[in-house]
Amino acid sequence: DECSWRPVRAAGTELYRSQECMFSADDEKYLVRRLAKNEVVLFLGAGFSSDARNALGQPFPLSRQFAESIWMFLGYPDAYDETSLPDMYEALLRSGKPDNQVRPFLEQQLLTSEIPAVYDQLVKPYWYRIYTTNVDDLVRRVYSRNNACPRLEIASFPREELRERDQSLASIQLVLLNGGLPSSPRDITFSVRQYGRRAGDSSPLYQAFVGDYAYYPTVFVGTELNEPLFWQHLEARERRQRDVSEHRPKSFLIAPHISPPKRAHLDALNVVPVEATAADFLKWLESTAHQLPPLEDVLRETLPSVVALFESAGKRGQTIPA
Repeated sequence: DECSWRPVRAAGTELYRSQECMFSADDEKYLVRRLAKNEVVLFLGAGFSSDARNALGQPFPLSRQFAESIWMFLGYPDAYDETSLPDMYEALLRSGKPDNQVRPFLEQQLLTSEIPAVYDQLVKPYWYRIYTTNVDDLVRRVYSRNNACPRLEIASFPREELRERDQSLASIQLVLLNGGLPSSPRDITFSVRQYGRRAGDSSPLYQAFVGDYAYYPTVFVGTELNEPLFWQHLEARERRQRDVSEHRPKSFLIAPHISPPKRAHLDALNVVPVEATAADFLKWLESTAHQLPPLEDVLRETLPSVVALFESAGKRGQTIPA
């Protein structure tokens, strides 16, 4: 292995982390190779936004902190009693507070004011698609402030429509699986009853994700892979595909702590556990950016006949039009 590895927990565990790199040499080569072919899916959970600040100038709230903020917003007289976020969000929707009060509260909590520069590394690769369960605007703002990168095409719950990908890669798709702010408080998914209603239906956006995950390497960042709708649609796909052999490519889960039981579960899914933060992953993207090919070389892998057509027409070296 080319990395200098050091254990992150007591002897006897199998997870190691490097001061110089996140992945083994073979896994890094594998990821860079698949990125160069536009074959890597990115899935972002709440932990991905943890280094940004919200409109209040505070670090993005985790589930417990957001639930406590809702408790205080609703004015309960007692101290917060650890009620879960899904229950607190249901209480918010049923509180009778008008949308013109609830929307500013949500936007203060979950829209960004400060985004560290390291997040700009997100735009360096040509992702196959980006999926997120987050309702914040972090990814949209990062792509917006990097004018040289592909533009984003947004697909968002509750309008569950996903168009064909732009094969020219002039745009890439960001899929907001649980909706996105700013929007109506009822158009983002947090509450127990919202999850219950969606569990009774098939979501084209989640179906698209489990389909992509079945065929392309997926990097999960900032999630514990506990999203119930993900598992619902994954199990539904496996029931439908029972007689079809699927060999999922190697994927990766990046999270600060991954327990031994979780690692055993991930192994069955061909997902490699990597104990690291979102910032670590973004710094890894920065360190490997020089290995990623320019757009024309990516298209030579994905659309060789189109590139050959432009080259034969004497347009080699020009930007291939979208």
